[in-house]
Amino acid sequence: MAWGWGSINTQRKKATMQTYIRNLPYSVLKSIADDLDVAGTATNWRDFVLKIPRSQNDPEPRYDLQDIRRFEMIAGRGESPTTAALDAWSTTNATVQDLINLLNSLGLISMVNELKSKVMLPPAYEEAINNNQLPTELYQQPQPPRSQFNPPTCLSI
Repeated sequence: MAWGWGSINTQRKKATMQTYIRNLPYSVLKSIADDLDVAGTATNWRDFVLKIPRSQNDPEPRYDLQDIRRFEMIAGRGESPTTAALDAWSTTNATVQDLINLLNSLGLISMVNELKSKVMLPPAYEEAINNNQLPTELYQQPQPPRSQFNPPTCLSI
């Protein structure tokens, strides 16, 4: 038996909205970082970092100006401050949905669409079930078809 990369079945699972961002492929995170690390753009990595919440229940910013200076030092070394922020944020069990919400709040629709194209979205009915938005007709018991023939209600002898 040959050992090596070709001998192991390394099929990657598809990411969903509940996938932790730390489990996303590096190429997805790099794509986001490449877009946000560009200097002189309307929305950059600083805006992104300042929007990261402390937790899912606490919308206060996770990072303050002192943290921003640390990320600036990372950028000064030629490394990606966005990647560093995503790595740090991923320790809080942030999900793809959290990342999409954050990108939406910054108005980065093209990044959201790119991320969604790489993530498996649930079918519309599954999303409706999770949000209790199914039409009530689906819950009703099916009625047998009615006959066109109407028998008399009483028989006379």
